[in-house]
Amino acid sequence: MTKRGQSKQDQDQPKKGQNKGGKRRTKQEASPNSESDQPEKWQVMAESSPTAAEMQPCTVAAAPYAVPPVTQPYNGQFYAPHLQFMTPHRQPIPTNVSNQVRTENQYYLPSPPPPPTTPPPWAAEIMQDIKSIKLSVSKLDKLEKLVDKINARVEKLENESKAKDVKMSDVENAVQFASSEIEDTKNKIKETSSEIKVITNQYSDIKTALSDIKTKTDELEAKTNDLKSRSMRENLLFYGLSESEQENCQQKVIQVISERLQLTDDIVLDRAHRLGKPTHGKSRPIVAKFHYYSQRELVRTTATSKYDVLRNAGLGIGIQQTKAVLNKRRQLNDFFNREKSAGKQVKWAGSRLMVRNNSSDQFREVTC
Repeated sequence: MTKRGQSKQDQDQPKKGQNKGGKRRTKQEASPNSESDQPEKWQVMAESSPTAAEMQPCTVAAAPYAVPPVTQPYNGQFYAPHLQFMTPHRQPIPTNVSNQVRTENQYYLPSPPPPPTTPPPWAAEIMQDIKSIKLSVSKLDKLEKLVDKINARVEKLENESKAKDVKMSDVENAVQFASSEIEDTKNKIKETSSEIKVITNQYSDIKTALSDIKTKTDELEAKTNDLKSRSMRENLLFYGLSESEQENCQQKVIQVISERLQLTDDIVLDRAHRLGKPTHGKSRPIVAKFHYYSQRELVRTTATSKYDVLRNAGLGIGIQQTKAVLNKRRQLNDFFNREKSAGKQVKWAGSRLMVRNNSSDQFREVTC
C-alpha cells in the first residue's frame, strides 16, 4: 500500500470525536452528565461495587431516588465520562451501621470491608522501610542528643579556653612586669655592686689606715706610758696615813721615814700631796716626789726590808705605776696569788709578773 492509498484510507476512517457519518458529536453525546444517560454503565458499576454483595435490597418510595427508566441501548463507541461532568451520588449517612433496617426513603450504609490478614508485598516493603526509617530516626535522635552533649562540652571547653586565655594574658602581663622589675633590679644590683666595690676599696684603705693608726697609737701609748713611768720613777706612795684638813703631807712623809724606817739622812722632797678624790671614812694615799732618785731607792729598799713593821702599824710604801701597768697587773693578779700561795717568790717588774722557785733559780715571766 502506497502512502497515497494509506492516506486515503485514513481519510475514510472517522476521527476522534466524530461519528461514522463524519459529523462531530455533541458534548452531550460525548460526555453524558448523569448516570441516567448511560443505564448500562450505571448497572455494571453498581454490580461491580465491592459492597454490592453486602448490601440488602430495599424498596424506594420516593421518586427522586428511583432507578431511571431503561432507554434504548447506545450502539456507538463508549467513552468514559469526565469527572467534572459527573453528578455525585448522594446517600444519607446512617447513625448506626450495624444491620439496622432503615425506614422509607433511606438506605443501608455498607459496612467496611474486613482488613486483610496479610499485607501485600509492596505494603510489607513499605512497612519495612518505615521501620528502618523509625530506627534511623531513633538513631538520629540519639546522635542529635550526642551532638548536643558534644556541643555543650565544646562550648564549655571554649569558655574554659577563653578563661585560660584571659589568665594566660594576665600571667604574661605579670611575667612582663616581673621581667621588667628583674631588669631594673639587675641594673640596680650592678650599680650597687660597683658602689660596693668602691666602698670595699675605701674600706680596705680605711682598714689599712686604721691599722697604721692603731700601730701608731700603740706606739704612742707605749711612749706615753714610758714617759709617765719615767716621770714617776722618783715617786713613792705612802698608804695608811690619817687624813685631816689643813695637813702638811711632806711633814707626815718625813715623820714616817725618820720614825718607822729609822733613816736619819736629810731626805729632800720636791712635793707631796693626796692622790685622787676625797672619800668619806677612807684616807687617800700620799704621793711624794723625791728630789734624788738615790734617796727614793733608799727609802723603797728600807721599806721592803721593814715590811712587817710597817704592816703592824697599818702603813705601806710602794712604787707609783701608770694606769696601763695597773690594768695589766689586775689581769695577772690571780696568777700572782696562785704562785705566791705555792711558796714561790714573785715580784712585779713594771707590768710583768716574775716568778722563781727558789733563790738559786732565775726569775721567769708569767703570761696569761
